[in-house]
Amino acid sequence: MFKTLLFFIFLTSFANAEAPPLILKDKSHYELGLHLDLLEDPTKKLTIEDITTPEWSKKFKRSFKKSHNFGFSKPAYWARLRIINKGEDKLWYLVSNYFLQDEIKLFKKKGEGWEFVHTGDTHPFSTREVKGRPFIFKIYPKKESLYFVRVEGTTNQIDLSLTEPETFMNSTEEETYIMGLFFGLVLAMVAYNSFIFISTKSLSYLFYVFYVFLYGINLSIWKGFFNRFYVWNYPWFNNNFLVLLSGLIILSLSLFTLTFLKINKKTPRLYKLVQFCAILGLIVALLSFVLPYSIGTKLWMLVSGFLLLVILFAGFYKVKIGFRSAKYFLSAFSFMIVGTLISLLGITGILPNIFIIDYAAIIGTALELV
Repeated sequence: MFKTLLFFIFLTSFANAEAPPLILKDKSHYELGLHLDLLEDPTKKLTIEDITTPEWSKKFKRSFKKSHNFGFSKPAYWARLRIINKGEDKLWYLVSNYFLQDEIKLFKKKGEGWEFVHTGDTHPFSTREVKGRPFIFKIYPKKESLYFVRVEGTTNQIDLSLTEPETFMNSTEEETYIMGLFFGLVLAMVAYNSFIFISTKSLSYLFYVFYVFLYGINLSIWKGFFNRFYVWNYPWFNNNFLVLLSGLIILSLSLFTLTFLKINKKTPRLYKLVQFCAILGLIVALLSFVLPYSIGTKLWMLVSGFLLLVILFAGFYKVKIGFRSAKYFLSAFSFMIVGTLISLLGITGILPNIFIIDYAAIIGTALELV
């Protein structure tokens, strides 16, 4: 019994211990998750002066994950990072790899006080120290350095890395190349189906063109491209515009489903159900101009999940009654539906942040387009 108690005390003290400092030595890139201590701030009122007091310092909890996805969450979150630099003094990039973080601050020690950089996707692009897709902060670690990162928003994630500028640029080029292939596929499908619409005058191809084009813009926002290259200083386009796009995607996909599967008044219940999805999509789009982003995001996710279930049901039903095109519809959209659902679960924090989940919607959509 005594040994069990000692073992429990050991585990408890280990869990409450501070994360090990990051030691800079001979690498050009570091994942920071296991070197962070985290603090939840439900009041959102704690300041840097508060959390650096002994009272609050001991309330930080060691991180045991490489990244943290808090999903829809009301609190603000603080991350503490200690760095021991055994190499040369030089510029490093501290990178936050969640492109849609509403508010993010980096606090750096300056003399006896603190200085900070405040940015996020609710702020103009010009507030960023480095003009990149993720949020990048410039730091010059000394022999011993202490940094704090604070995040707050509709959805919150702490996914931090430290990298040399040259290494960062090389990795960014690789990802941009991969995403370029995907967006090239999107544009090719838009052009291809536009020609088919012009030739056949079939509305289903027109609705599909709208769906593919809008979905491509939507994913470019999720991956930080739209803000980086098109809407530098208009934060509305990173938030409410995403809700507007999502509503229009729901609308166009509902109309495509109606026309391609030839759902009409001969199947009144299914016809009204898909029509209802189209109306919901239009409502979401219109509400994007008046609803707060936090509410609009939850609304379009809820409607999107409902639409995906309706699409699956419609596809299976039409296959069952012998409608040949439904087989192609169902097989193609199954990839997109599975990918989108996985991505939604990742955004809400139910699934972890790993490559296959972060890119599930893109992979699923690419397979659907092919």
